[in-house]
Amino acid sequence: FIALTGLAVALPSLAYSTSLHLKAGKGLLKTGTDRMLQLLRKLWFLGTTIPLAMSTQNSLLGTGAVLAAFNMIGFNAWAGDCCYALGFESKSGLVRSNIAAHLVLGAMIAAKWLGSERVVAMLEPFRGGVSIFGTLTLFISQLITSSTEYVEWEGEKAASRSNGGGSNVAVRYVARQIAMLA
Repeated sequence: FIALTGLAVALPSLAYSTSLHLKAGKGLLKTGTDRMLQLLRKLWFLGTTIPLAMSTQNSLLGTGAVLAAFNMIGFNAWAGDCCYALGFESKSGLVRSNIAAHLVLGAMIAAKWLGSERVVAMLEPFRGGVSIFGTLTLFISQLITSSTEYVEWEGEKAASRSNGGGSNVAVRYVARQIAMLA
């Protein structure tokens, strides 16, 4: 519990220290710098929660670490008073999240089948988070990309319409539907 208390106190300390350094820089905060600070905060959170989850076998910390990892890749989750929102920051974030979900779910299945008892025990705190957010990210990204409204390249669809190649769009749609079912 001492480590959890240290983790709880470290986050406000990091926020206070960051704000002091940014004020001292006077105008240092720009769009790129703000994005970099968000990335550094997520990396810090991952760097602290992963070892704590493994050492204490705490599934809440493991789930938080999985969500933070998917958030770094491009999947966003937000919970409010009476609602929640899930989504992707961009089309490239959707693709990255889809690939990461495939890899993470495959790695967890492989570790369960092929790994030793020690490996499985180390990954146990992350099982719930991977099960929830890995499958959720995978299914949402597959659903979006299998939609006829999702167009990966606007120019390709316009070109296929002008050349009478509407079947190209249909083939891509059917391929995505099959990939979603697989």
